[in-house]
Amino acid sequence: MSKEGSIRTERALVFATAGVLALALGFSLWAITRSDNGSNTYLDRALESEQQLLRIRLTGLVHELEQALVLEGALLDTAGGPPGTNGLVGRWRPLLEGHWALTQVAIADEYGNETALLRNGAGTLVRSTSEGSQYKPSTIIALDGTDVTVVDSLRYDPRSQLWFSRALEDARDVPIWTIYRHELDSLRRLRLSLLLRAKDNTDPFHVVMFEADPKRISWLDHQYASIDQHAFLVLNSDGQILDRTHDSSETELEAAMRSAAARWNSDRIKGLFSLMEGERGYVASFAPYALNGQTLYTGAVLDTSVVGPLVEHERMVLNVLGIILIVLTGLLGSLWWRSRTAAAELREQERRSRSQELRLAKALGEREVLNREVHHRVKNNLQVVSSLLNLQAAGLDDGPVRDEFLRGKHRIDTIALVHHKLYALKDLRNVDLALFFDALTQAAAEYNEPQSHTVSFEVETQGLKCDQDTAIGLGIILCELMSNAFQHAFPYATGGHIDVQVQAVEGDLHRLVVKDNGKGLDPDTQTGKGKLGLEIVDALADQLDGSFHTRTNGGTTFEVLFRMRVANDSANTIDPEADSLQ
Repeated sequence: MSKEGSIRTERALVFATAGVLALALGFSLWAITRSDNGSNTYLDRALESEQQLLRIRLTGLVHELEQALVLEGALLDTAGGPPGTNGLVGRWRPLLEGHWALTQVAIADEYGNETALLRNGAGTLVRSTSEGSQYKPSTIIALDGTDVTVVDSLRYDPRSQLWFSRALEDARDVPIWTIYRHELDSLRRLRLSLLLRAKDNTDPFHVVMFEADPKRISWLDHQYASIDQHAFLVLNSDGQILDRTHDSSETELEAAMRSAAARWNSDRIKGLFSLMEGERGYVASFAPYALNGQTLYTGAVLDTSVVGPLVEHERMVLNVLGIILIVLTGLLGSLWWRSRTAAAELREQERRSRSQELRLAKALGEREVLNREVHHRVKNNLQVVSSLLNLQAAGLDDGPVRDEFLRGKHRIDTIALVHHKLYALKDLRNVDLALFFDALTQAAAEYNEPQSHTVSFEVETQGLKCDQDTAIGLGIILCELMSNAFQHAFPYATGGHIDVQVQAVEGDLHRLVVKDNGKGLDPDTQTGKGKLGLEIVDALADQLDGSFHTRTNGGTTFEVLFRMRVANDSANTIDPEADSLQ
């Protein structure tokens, strides 16, 4: 790093550190003076800390299940579709054993065919559904080989399930969450589903689903929390308790949890609120937790009696922190003085170099203006020559001599057009071939009307840039080849298409390709006198240290190999000779 950059970095660090220390010191002094009334603040911070702990655990579970579902979907998609029931069971049994929270894994297609592996109090079961139970009910098979057939009143169609429809509604093809409540009891389960699109239009799409039981999840285990006498809750979007702390041994805390959930669900209170349960006071807070397709609410309930001893401890910590900040402020003062001295030296150096920068910038601007003026005057002079040739041709009778005059006038116009389009660009040192060629092809099409009306064209330059001398040669070649294609390649009313490409070949060797899908090039017309002007293209290619080639195969392809150095936008250095312009 340069000395200038080092000084600026050091100075920025000094001011940033000073700002942080000033804020920290001010906050510490304010907190010390307010420590007697800090109970509510501590309760708020304690609840926020517990909320963060709960949300971190919840995020870990969500990420784990989503990653597992995405991986399972990728495996099924790579395999070209789901394997048979035995193959799915063989893969899903270790999956259930490795994720204790999972109670079901299923995959269904758009025709209502489903295979599911379930875990409940009766053990591990396999459910098989064919065409949405339209012709026969679903079959549940225990892994020990015992078959149990569901009665008709319990026919099951996976397509009618919320997890199936929500996966189809989500256009992002990412896992989506739903909440399922069992029809026979109040148990609620989290379901995560993912759409697997068909690779072929003849194949059906599939939806793979995981079901998790919150009662099996340890996210609400509070034995590692920072304080005692607290409880966790997770509510669904309707405010119903999805899960809560399982091992609460205090009746009042259990009742406080339910009261807090009921009060929040009734009033939707934002932030901390208080409640009484028996003779003890509690505070609670709830916050939304957004999942894809579902919003949960995390809640924390805290007994206010645990705050007193902790506030005293906080006061002592704040006193120590204040002393440390004062010492750091003294150290920062010495560092600031050093930074100030270095900044003075830097300002002096900037004053010495500013005049040189202004002088060079002025020279660069004058050179740019002069360069554009040169191209403008060349264009004007060529237009004068073109007008003289036009007047001379007007005095001639129709015939080969007049045609040659007009052909010469056209090429003079082409050169003038190239200079006109060139000086219209913003940067003449690094000519953007895409902008330059787009302008030339449009102008060539307008010049060759009406033959060009039914001809489309497209330019691709791979973002290449070049110097203006190379650009002039390439522009003349491009105009000559485009005019040749417009005039001779498409004699029929159906028209055609022209592709213009500039490609890097190797090192400084590049290739310009002009390809049409017209009638093709007659070999006898390539070298005849005054035929198509290809001799001019060949001469220009030679000036660019390259060569010119033609091919006829379903149209005509003109290829010009040339050499140039690719322009570097970052190398905008100023020519020392520019000083002479002042």
